[in-house]
Amino acid sequence: MFKKVIFKLDKHFEEYLLAVLLVMISVVMMIQVVMRYVFNSALSWPEEFCRYCFIYMTFLTIGYCVQRQSMLRLDIIIKSIPKIIGDIMEFIIWIICLVFFGYMFFNAIALVKLTIASKRTTPTMGIPFYIIYISTILGFGLGVLRYIQLLYKFIRDRIGGGAKKEESIWH
Repeated sequence: MFKKVIFKLDKHFEEYLLAVLLVMISVVMMIQVVMRYVFNSALSWPEEFCRYCFIYMTFLTIGYCVQRQSMLRLDIIIKSIPKIIGDIMEFIIWIICLVFFGYMFFNAIALVKLTIASKRTTPTMGIPFYIIYISTILGFGLGVLRYIQLLYKFIRDRIGGGAKKEESIWH
């Protein structure tokens, strides 16, 4: 049971968070429309709230796209060369992307530390800016995790002879 939950959460984590954020944006914007056009009294915070939700959605999409291998790439090149060379090229590209996201992850941590030290808050809602900047850590961290999963699966399937899907939470 626990393995099933972990596997499902691993496979759909970003989707769940993206869905929650999209629902939150929709509900808040609907409240704003009702307040503005029915009660003739607009709220001051919904635009800012939706902007920050959208920022989180943007960074959560990194892990989602990596997991589904839908990052921007030229498939025509990979498909036009022999499979073994294409696999090697893809593996090298994944390593480069992993290094890039790792670099961005550690720089995001430094950025959040600077933002915490500044003690700045958002203009309307008064949220500390570091909470918004944590989205960068989350996004790049998920990118790193998903590339590690891809590399693990690649090595397991091609070098290790493959493993049953039920044996591992890595898909």
